[in-house]
Amino acid sequence: MNTLDLAQKLIEFKSTYENQSQNHEILEFVKNYVTKHTNSQLLTETIENEGFQTLIIASKSTKHPALTFYAHLDVVDAPEECFTPEIKQNRLYGRGAGDMKGPAASLINAFIQIVNAKPETDICLFLPTDEESGGQKCTKFVMDNYKFKTDCVIMPDSGSGLDTIITHQKGIFFIEINFQGTSSHGSRPWEGHSAIQELFDFHQKLQAQFPKSDPEYFSTANPSIISGGEAFNSVAANAKLTLDIRIASKQDQETLDKILTDLKKDNISYNIQFQDPAFEISKENTYLQLAKKITEEIIQKPVEFKKEHGGSDGRFFQEYQIPCIVNGVDKEGSHADHENASIQEIKQLEEFCVEFTKQFNNLG
Repeated sequence: MNTLDLAQKLIEFKSTYENQSQNHEILEFVKNYVTKHTNSQLLTETIENEGFQTLIIASKSTKHPALTFYAHLDVVDAPEECFTPEIKQNRLYGRGAGDMKGPAASLINAFIQIVNAKPETDICLFLPTDEESGGQKCTKFVMDNYKFKTDCVIMPDSGSGLDTIITHQKGIFFIEINFQGTSSHGSRPWEGHSAIQELFDFHQKLQAQFPKSDPEYFSTANPSIISGGEAFNSVAANAKLTLDIRIASKQDQETLDKILTDLKKDNISYNIQFQDPAFEISKENTYLQLAKKITEEIIQKPVEFKKEHGGSDGRFFQEYQIPCIVNGVDKEGSHADHENASIQEIKQLEEFCVEFTKQFNNLG
């Protein structure tokens, strides 16, 4: 099956958060497809956590391969018609065309091509199914509990095309802040202490002190949920603020931690719901420089290093100091009904993976 045909087949699976059976089926399909089309014996491991599965297919080791091809096979939900792929004007349409079943097909077929040409190559496919819901149950779990390690990861899960390699992606910090006041009648507010007013004061101070170290690539704090009060004519005894914070750097996280410590009071409590660090890698990294050189040779145009406001599972690999090449294919409408990707770049990504692997081995 050529890479375009494989990408279309992967799009047909409704592998969403709500449809775990399809997530399991797409992994089973890929495992059977890869083992059928390779000439040598492969190692496979399916790691399950809370119903979510991660498939690892390796030539030598499922725990410590030298090079890893990463592709998540889950997608966000979409209308039924989005799971019927179409080809229009040299672009592939369908849910996951760009994010990231099109790129997944490139990596899968590149893996088969590499292993069939040189079975001794130390390489693996790493295929989780919960990236769109945070990555905690697959990639993070596999890193922390299965103790997966690798020297380098190719991860075509950026919001940009092949002419871009990402050096920074934002970390995620969801925190619920609870405020406790003292209730009183609304006509005599001085007899109480408003938790809602406490919430307003807290948020104002937080925003005034919030880190703004880089005017172009900066951390943000979105007040995503606010609740409080019991009746229209009483002073609120309780209030709750949920913040969706996106962290641009380790330095900003350290600054934010200090701010939250300074703003803490006896009647304020924190409940951290989700905290993952920002992804940061130097553009001078040997593997990134190699990726840039090879990509420029393939696409015949300059490749830029960029910072990206979104995130990926790259942050989980970074916790273990594992470098990730976060690139992608030219795409439009990720998570939208018109999602599509460049067929040319899907094919070029496969070529990149094959050539990178050859030169990666020479580095060793």
